[in-house]
Formats: sequence, C-alpha cells, structure tokens
Amino acid sequence: MEFQPGVWTMRTLSAFLCITAIPALADMFSDMKPGEWREIPNSQLESVRPTPLPSGNTGIGAVMDAWSGGAYDSKRDRLIVWGGGHSDYAGNEIYTFDVATLKWVRLTDPSSDIGGDESSGVYPDGKPRSRHTYNYVNYIPSLDRFCTFGGAGLYPSGQVGTDRVDCYDFDAKKWENKADALVSGTGSMVAYDPASGQLWMQGAGNADYFTQWNPATNKWTKHTISDQGWVDYYFTGAIGAGKFVAVGDGTVLEWDLSKPDSPPVKLTTKGETAIVGASCPGFVYDPVSKNFVAWAGGKDVYLLDLPTLTWKRSALYTGNSVTPTAANHNGTYGRFQYIPSKNAFIAVNETNENVYVFKLNTLPAVTGILPAARLIAPPAQKALRAVNGRLIGVQPLPTEFSGTERTHGTVLGMRLPAGIYFGDATAR
Repeated sequence: MEFQPGVWTMRTLSAFLCITAIPALADMFSDMKPGEWREIPNSQLESVRPTPLPSGNTGIGAVMDAWSGGAYDSKRDRLIVWGGGHSDYAGNEIYTFDVATLKWVRLTDPSSDIGGDESSGVYPDGKPRSRHTYNYVNYIPSLDRFCTFGGAGLYPSGQVGTDRVDCYDFDAKKWENKADALVSGTGSMVAYDPASGQLWMQGAGNADYFTQWNPATNKWTKHTISDQGWVDYYFTGAIGAGKFVAVGDGTVLEWDLSKPDSPPVKLTTKGETAIVGASCPGFVYDPVSKNFVAWAGGKDVYLLDLPTLTWKRSALYTGNSVTPTAANHNGTYGRFQYIPSKNAFIAVNETNENVYVFKLNTLPAVTGILPAARLIAPPAQKALRAVNGRLIGVQPLPTEFSGTERTHGTVLGMRLPAGIYFGDATAR
C-alpha cells in the first residue's frame, strides 16, 4: 500500500486505521494494571454461529445460558466453550476464544442428524449429543484433549444422562471415546490436578463417590462417598495445593487429595464471604498468588487463602473504567479461567456480550469511603506520597491516613489514588 503525501481518501484512511489498531489489540495484556478489567471489543460468540442454526427453543444463547461451562486450552491459549442441550439447543459445535487474536472461532460444525437414541449420549454420527455442561468438562494437558465426563440435560428431553466420556482431539479434529465415568449426574464436578496429572470427579446427588481418572492409563478409581448432603449444580470445583475445593450456594467443601478415601470437609470461611452465596460461580486456582479465585459477574473478584480460610476482594485499579456485565442467570462455571501465559483471567457471560479480561490484584479491596483521618507518621514527616497505590516515605505503612479530600480506603495495604497525603505528623 502506498500513501501519497497530503492525499487521504476514505479507503486509505480506513486502511491506516485498521493497520494502527492491530498493535493495540495485540497489546491488550502487556500494560494491564493489577486490579484492572478490560472489555475486548467486538468479541461476541454469536458472530460465528452456524447457518442454518440448529434446533432449540433458546437458540445460540443456550451455548452459555443452558447451565453450560467451559475450559482453558493452555497449549493454544484459548477459552473453550461448549454447551446447549435439553430443549434449548441441539447444536454440539465447539467454540474457542483465541487470546492471541482476540477472536472467536467455531472449531467444529454441529451434527446435521439430531435424532437417534438419546440415552446413548451421542447423535447418529457418533459425536456427543448437545447437553448442559455444568462443571464436568475440562481440558486435559497431558492428552491435549477437551473432554466431557458424562453428561446431563441431553437434547431433546433433558431427562436422560450418560456416563460416557468423550474427548476431542484438536489435531485429528475428531471426538474419541474413553472409559465411562464411575459417577455422573446433574451437578457432577471435575477438576484437573497439574501436580499429579490426574482428573478428579465428584458425582452429583446424595452420597455419591469421589473418583479419580488417570489419563495415561484411561483407568478410573473409586474413593470416598460424600457425606455433606446433596451435591448439585450450584457448585463449581477447582484444584490447588493438593486440595479439591468446591464453592457455591452458601457452602465451601474441601477434599484432601492426599487422603482421597476420607470424606470431604465443610469449611467455615471468613472475610469477604459474599461470593460463597453465589450459584455456580467461576472458580479457579491461581498458581502465582497461590489463591483460589472466584467471580460471579460484575467488577468484584474474590480470593480465598485456604490456609487461613479467609476471603478478600481484589482491590480495583484506581483507573479502572470497566465493569463486566452481571453473571449469567444459569451460572458461570468454567467460563471464568486463568490464563497462565498472561497471568490474567478471562470471563464471558452471554453469547451476545463481549469477553472480559482481568489482572488480579492481591491487595484487599476498598470497603467504603472514610472521612479525612489523622495520618500516623513520625513527627518529621508532614506528607507522604502515594505511588502505584501505596503510601511511601514511612515504614511501616500507616493504618490511618488523611488527604486533602475524602479518600477511599480501609486499612493497611489498600490502594490509594496517586498524590500527596498530608497529616498532623503525630507519632504513635
């Protein structure tokens, strides 16, 4: 393309704008601040829906709306979303959101013949039937496969389930069958343990088993029976630090993977516990901060420090200008994921909404607005400067502070707007 000096046409201007926009997209993560949300423009899954659209009362929206989750392909850096089922949607196509291009791709096409025996778990072409995917789909790094461990809410009646395990081979571009799961049901949970390379699964319902799958041998092992009441689809599970933890609908459960034949323990957590009451939240483990991280729509992200059983809200960057949409009314599940290559998180709520990314801040969030308060500092210091959200110029940091105007904050370690803070320099 050649630009003539001083000559701009609509065509050359449009081309120039497209060229200059590319680096901005590629740079989406590089300058993100801790506690910052960003919305990726033009990132609606519906833009790549199939034509003609498969049958269903809900349509393409059911890929997320119909109690459906997802997983993260860490090899190719992309979010995987797969769902539908019941009378909502017959389509069984797989969607991925590529972190490098910031675009959705319809990885497979839907099955054309949606008849056959519903209880078989597959359509006549042998591909998995559309279903509610809840929290029982996952990406298995050691196999490089996206797998569904059993199934519930199958198309079209939604009253039939399956123990069948099917895994999608990204290179061969086809589904392959694995050994049937020992448990399943509406609300069963799976999580992959990168430390051991094992997949762990808790069956749904009352008093079902905690099971283990070895991807290398394709063998299942049955362990303890849950004695914590009904395990249903309001939970989302994740594995970190040798523990399988599930949260949702007011309860936090923990399985110790070093003692898989011991029943789960109901944990009493403290701190910012609002997220515990959410139904089917996004819930993953962050290996960098070593916290479990939960999200259920909106701007608030919660961290669970398992050793202290304490929740805190991630402090927002003071310049944050994005608030994600409310959580899908039928849950988030695996559509909130950690991106290892970016040390960030990705989330999506609806097929007709944009994708969001978030940079975690391990500092606690603001809980209110404090009136101007006395700054506790050595007598010689009349002012402190806030840089990158922290007060500097005094050690240790004060637990009280004041400013020339009302300041957002609570206690030690909170983020403050950049500027100078003046106090009465009273030592204490």
